[in-house]
Amino acid sequence: ILQQGEMKEYGTNVIKFPFAENSPEVSIYLQKNKDNAVNKKGKLNRKNNPTEIDWDVDINLNYGIHNNVVITETFPKETTFKALEVKELIVGIDGSISEGNAISPTEYTVNSNGTEVRFLNKINKPYRLVYKTKIDDNSKPGEKGGWVNYRNQVSMTSSELKNPTTAIADIGAQYK
Repeated sequence: ILQQGEMKEYGTNVIKFPFAENSPEVSIYLQKNKDNAVNKKGKLNRKNNPTEIDWDVDINLNYGIHNNVVITETFPKETTFKALEVKELIVGIDGSISEGNAISPTEYTVNSNGTEVRFLNKINKPYRLVYKTKIDDNSKPGEKGGWVNYRNQVSMTSSELKNPTTAIADIGAQYK
């Protein structure tokens, strides 16, 4: 009998049976019942006069099993891709999300402008892709200042998805 609280996160959980000596451990794979495969948000490097935007893309939050995963980014035309880091995510039963370790770049490929990331192996857990982009100087308002909105769209495809799963993030930047 499982006790409430024994399994704290989705994915693989190892259950030990304390009532039987030398009993084997049992692995149980918990898949989240949610079709939310992709989330996206942007973060400016500073409140006023930002020069960079980090875009966080959370994929596979439902712990689905996917082969041939491709993430396609449409960065705002006013930005330039600088770097990418991919981290494992841990989704708690209570809905909390925390970052795990960064995965090796040998587990995925990314093209030179960051618009396409291909996972080289099957995935069965969530990941966060953190894209670093530079805001191009020519997109910033002149001396008068003002607001600029940056819109970014991402999609995820895999052999198991019938249609791409997409997410859009908007972020406003103030220039003074």
